[in-house]
Amino acid sequence: MNHGKTCIVEIMCTRELGDPFRRDALSKPVRFLEKYKDYV
Repeated sequence: MNHGKTCIVEIMCTRELGDPFRRDALSKPVRFLEKYKDYV
């Protein structure tokens, strides 16, 4: 990393892997324990 060389990273993304995780990330968490109900 400290040698000043350029590196290229190619990442292939598909909707099959992206959609389920994205929807979960944007939804509010479900709190089952009463003591954590205020942490929304």
